[in-house]
Amino acid sequence: MYEIENLRDLFICGDAVQEMQKIPDRSIDLIITSPPYNLKNSTGNGLNPGYFLPTYEVIYLIAKSDFKLVEHANSFGDVWEFKQEMKNEHPAPFPVALIERIISSTNAKIILDPFMGSGTTAIAAKKLNRNFIGIEISPEYCEMSKKRLACASQNIQRELLLPL
Repeated sequence: MYEIENLRDLFICGDAVQEMQKIPDRSIDLIITSPPYNLKNSTGNGLNPGYFLPTYEVIYLIAKSDFKLVEHANSFGDVWEFKQEMKNEHPAPFPVALIERIISSTNAKIILDPFMGSGTTAIAAKKLNRNFIGIEISPEYCEMSKKRLACASQNIQRELLLPL
């Protein structure tokens, strides 16, 4: 079992369901998720909804009673127009500005992304001075997330030093 104090601003490389079961109950304020697109059902096309049932069962245990869940964050891109960001090696990244907008519309202090991908949620959380927990099963994407956050953090620090 994790201590919530040790989970702030942490990337966890592992299976979302297994890792979320270690997070204390009722400790998460906001969950932003866009589940993997490359999982196939038994017919070979589309997502298998049964794969995500254990994920959602655990999400409802670890979330605070007044938590917010933003699922399929990419679909919000149809509503708001965002400039194209620098490309990265992830097949389906979503704009940092989109996640910033979602996070800033809440009072959430701890944001969980159980399918972290390339780290967009972590970057947005840090830009807004919030804490994040990112879970990602792919070691390559875990490393990509860490590098993207380090680069974004340097840019944030530079912005803070610029005169108004």
